[in-house]
Amino acid sequence: MQLKNAVDPDQMYTGVPFQTQAQKQVASNSTSLKTAATTTAIIGNTLYDLQSNSSVGDRIVVNADGSIAACWTIEPTDGSGSYANRGTGYNYYNGSTWGAAPTARIENARVGWGNVADTRTQGEVVISHNGGTSKLQVATRPTKGTGAWTNSQTSFPSYAGGNWWPRMVTSHPAGGDTIYSISITNSGVVNGLDGCLFFSSSFDGGLTWSALTQQTGFTSANYLGFGGDAYAIAAKGSTVAIVAGDSDSDVGLAKSTDGGVTWTYSLVYDFPLPLWDFTTTTSDVDNDAVADTINTNDGNFAIALDNNGKAYVSFGAYRLLNDAPSASGYSYFPYTDGLILWSEGVTPLTHANEPTWSYVAAIEDLYGDNNIFFPTPSVQGDLAFGRWGCSLTSYPSMAFDANNHLYLSYSSIVDSLSSVTNAEKLVRHQYVVKGCVLTPGAEVFSAPMDIVEQSLSAPYEGIFGSMAKNIDGNVHIIY
Repeated sequence: MQLKNAVDPDQMYTGVPFQTQAQKQVASNSTSLKTAATTTAIIGNTLYDLQSNSSVGDRIVVNADGSIAACWTIEPTDGSGSYANRGTGYNYYNGSTWGAAPTARIENARVGWGNVADTRTQGEVVISHNGGTSKLQVATRPTKGTGAWTNSQTSFPSYAGGNWWPRMVTSHPAGGDTIYSISITNSGVVNGLDGCLFFSSSFDGGLTWSALTQQTGFTSANYLGFGGDAYAIAAKGSTVAIVAGDSDSDVGLAKSTDGGVTWTYSLVYDFPLPLWDFTTTTSDVDNDAVADTINTNDGNFAIALDNNGKAYVSFGAYRLLNDAPSASGYSYFPYTDGLILWSEGVTPLTHANEPTWSYVAAIEDLYGDNNIFFPTPSVQGDLAFGRWGCSLTSYPSMAFDANNHLYLSYSSIVDSLSSVTNAEKLVRHQYVVKGCVLTPGAEVFSAPMDIVEQSLSAPYEGIFGSMAKNIDGNVHIIY
């Protein structure tokens, strides 16, 4: 995959207070719901930091009986760079306590990017990708929370070029026997795409899977290809919705109401330069021979279906510029902030209509002075935060409760909170908001709740949050 987000030092604004349009809009839309109680449990560890290339998968399941299954990419011992023991870390909550933190992966081979699903009749399923064979690996066991895992690299269909970076959801928030999965090819051009997005389904709890199919709209007519994790999937009953795209392309929504048999496609974000190749072409939108700065998305997507089957999509704000095309990538503005929410049926977002985008979250102004303060890095060209290549507020995850209220989690820079290991770097924390009124384009959300435990001796970073789709009176998040 090509590097698409090289930083241009001339576009960085450090050591100064700033306020974004996103902050102004969020401030006017907030109501206070900060009194909710939170509990935190450390359920595992890893030496493998990169839990996703962009969008975060479904890594936590809350069952109807109150039990919980959670997974992540684990590396228990090798932090040197080879990560020989990488795989899926798994833990289970039986209704009263979590199990001991795992010390090994559940698979019999080196894998990554595990997603977990519990079914009502077939137990548990974890799907991941095996880099050694370029196949998706399926781990199953008949009883949730206990027993040995059976691993297979043959039950899931594999494309000749291999497929990686899977996503998997069940048709019911608290577990269902129908499972849907998406993944992309990882070698060569397939169907005209450098990274072809494929869909597969299982109707027996993950034991067998349908042939790989391509969705309407996600073809070479609209895209050059898809990067690892630049997509997300949601399902309720026979309705399945997929969002995919990237910062330098359209963002599309493919939706099926018959379990993936037929699909309709609609635009979420319309990139101003169709089929843009940043390696050969500048970001000149208005054809005046001058490269333009483009308002776009950061490629970190979340998608959720409300109780009526309507799709909601969220991602971070992003601005890019390409005035010197090359294979090394384009420039982006790393201090761009804001989390965007789009709902099905609303006009597609565009570069030109950015002032009307629905910003629902941004960095919290903790001191009430309308400014966010960043330390000034001592090294010229360095950033005042970790180099994640996305919006300062991003990595969303979403779910709806029984009353059709939307819950949204995300990770955002913390105003003035420096890392314990590097005072020149601000840390990110994990936040949650609740949608009180859902009016497309004018959502009203609670004030953000920071769920990362505070420590004066070690300001921890909270990142890669994944919210369980079953809101059972509580909101459950792994990060």
